Amino acid sequence: MGRQAVRQGVAEYLQGLNLPFVGTIYVGQPLIAPEEAYDTTLSGLIPLSQNGSSCIIMVDIPYSHRQRETLTGWGANDDSVPHDIHLWVGFANTSGDAIAAQADNDVLADTIVSMIRADPALGNPAVFWDSGLGRTGVDVRQHMPFQSADGTVIFLPLSIEFQAWEWLSGPVPQ
Repeated sequence: MGRQAVRQGVAEYLQGLNLPFVGTIYVGQPLIAPEEAYDTTLSGLIPLSQNGSSCIIMVDIPYSHRQRETLTGWGANDDSVPHDIHLWVGFANTSGDAIAAQADNDVLADTIVSMIRADPALGNPAVFWDSGLGRTGVDVRQHMPFQSADGTVIFLPLSIEFQAWEWLSGPVPQ
């Protein structure tokens, strides 16, 4: 398994949810995301909301920490890796209506959080043991909104942060 499998697993889970207003989901942070990434999903659908909102999501893993929770010798008992997952959401709205843009932003954030909480294995129990549960939960941070230079696009950057635990000790305990 490892970081790449975790990153890919998170991206695939999000892609399978058919999230509202989401265009491209990246398994990392592209240097520059093209404008078309906001406009179409990988399946060719147009994700624009009726309020003129769409977004891209980038999956980032800024920190991982391998640990053992059991003192039973040198085996792999209770060996796990909690990965800090940051979903960087590039959210844009072309309607010029900041209140409608905020409503779409809230719908997207609430949907992602509820889907992570509904399936802690993120649809892939071979990779994930637990996601978004326990003390860390799921954090949503909206960053300072801003407008494009010509005033036609409102940007509402968002980050959603949680831990996804990779279980290395064989079968996941029931």
